[in-house]
Amino acid sequence: DCREDPIQMSMIIYSCLKEERKILENAQRFNQAQSGNIQSTVMLDKQKELDSKVRNVKDKVMCIEHEIKSLEDLQDEYDFKCKTLQNREHETNGVAKSDQKQEQLLLKKMYLMLDNKRKEVVHKIIELLNVTELTQNALINDELVEWKRRQQSACIGGRPLLSFL
Repeated sequence: DCREDPIQMSMIIYSCLKEERKILENAQRFNQAQSGNIQSTVMLDKQKELDSKVRNVKDKVMCIEHEIKSLEDLQDEYDFKCKTLQNREHETNGVAKSDQKQEQLLLKKMYLMLDNKRKEVVHKIIELLNVTELTQNALINDELVEWKRRQQSACIGGRPLLSFL
């Protein structure tokens, strides 16, 4: 009987405590792994969000570059039509006055359209600068601070977390 033999009783208690320690260590390792998975998931989500912001900036830049090219083409067309009209006006046997007035009206419309298009492009550039500033701040203020923390943790022997930048 265990009650009569204290050594046997202590051996049973010892093996039970040893088994309990193994169970607790396994549970702790599992919790750390889960915590690591959660941290990795959070980091992946942050990385996806930052990637999305950077991709958004790149897409806006490409769109604005295309619009600027289109605006340059329209400006070239407008300049050509203005020069052509000026050359016709200086010719003595030139175009009839009514035709000249019609062309001048068309050029005025084109000028107003170009002016509106320029204003649109400038507005889009301002929006792009704002989005770029927000993205830059997210990278500098959030990701850089987090990266420094991960580096410090790794230097003092902390568990290294993967950096995705």
